[in-house]
Amino acid sequence: MIVQRYFIRELLHYFFVVFFSLVMVAAVFIFVELLAEMSTSVFSGVSIFHLLILKIIAKLSMLLPAALYVAILLALSRLYSDSEIVAMWVGGIGPRQINLIVFRFLLAFAAATSVISLYLSPEAFAAHEAVLARVRAEAEVSVILPGRFLELRNGELVAYAEALSADGREMQNLFARFTIAGSQNILVAKRAHLSGRKEEFGRYIVLEDGYRYSGSPGSVDYTVYRFGKHEIRIDQGRTGSVSKKSNTIPTWDLLKFAHPGYTVELQWRISQPISVLLLGMLAVPLARTPC
Repeated sequence: MIVQRYFIRELLHYFFVVFFSLVMVAAVFIFVELLAEMSTSVFSGVSIFHLLILKIIAKLSMLLPAALYVAILLALSRLYSDSEIVAMWVGGIGPRQINLIVFRFLLAFAAATSVISLYLSPEAFAAHEAVLARVRAEAEVSVILPGRFLELRNGELVAYAEALSADGREMQNLFARFTIAGSQNILVAKRAHLSGRKEEFGRYIVLEDGYRYSGSPGSVDYTVYRFGKHEIRIDQGRTGSVSKKSNTIPTWDLLKFAHPGYTVELQWRISQPISVLLLGMLAVPLARTPC
């Protein structure tokens, strides 16, 4: 039917405009969050883009219902204001047929939202958490800026380098502090560099030509060691550690366990495609204006 195709074309036109606008707004907010994260770590441009795309994909199931609601509201409001709806009524297409067209239009998006909410979003959230953990670990152990204190191993180790060599591979006049079994250790070294393959053995700071002061805080009984070379592991407890949040768990796994948090997450995912139908049909009477 020509009128039906025209109607759907109008809905799609407004939908793409609204959806693109919402995606842009969401991207800005997510980018601001990444900038806040970069205040304590340094991410590469590729990593930021990767994290941004994954987070937007994960949020699609929330953006689609809102975009469809606003699109239907705007499209029908224009048709009412231009008296095109009246012309449709005169031609035999009444409110019932219009509601049926909108409902069929929404069914396709509800099916797409179901796939996104139940499958794609958990995968995107899980990938986002994995990438974020990897990027944090790499930034933590790979980027040492001169004249700046750097916290490693969740604050257990604090390091400070006065300067870097010309090629950026060697730290000069390094200070480090860490605690082992209640004993505080302070190390100072003339030179230091990163070493080790993190995938297999962990990452280390190798200090050369320095001193190590070990003792209990508040006590004057300290032991002083002089060393030619000293290694400190700096990625302990971080490699491969990814938090398991409920929004990263596959939907099928949520069905296996009777956990309140999993039940809430499952209900939230199921509510996304339902909200597409409810919000979309709610926009139909709300868009009606006096003709």
